[in-house]
Amino acid sequence: MVALRIGSLAIMALWIGGLATLALVAAPPEFVERFRHISWALGGALLALLAVRALLGPRPRRLAVQVWLVNAMLLASAFILTNGAIVLTLGAGLAVFWIETKDG
Repeated sequence: MVALRIGSLAIMALWIGGLATLALVAAPPEFVERFRHISWALGGALLALLAVRALLGPRPRRLAVQVWLVNAMLLASAFILTNGAIVLTLGAGLAVFWIETKDG
């Protein structure tokens, strides 16, 4: 279970860090488009890890909140053409990261 939590924290760190880096350096649209596909993979992996954690052991507290936030992040990353979508994704990602660190 600890390895799954560390894995989900690492995925969130990559997702939030990559998005923040793209936002801070005002990356060209080609980089944002490439990161969009990476964020979909990271979101899918995070949802899979949350599902495995729910099936194997005691369900994480606030699991439903985490799943909804990750889904909102995936939806926002599908339409990442605006700065508002980037801010929404970063805020939701930080919330999921905080929930994950406080769980357990």
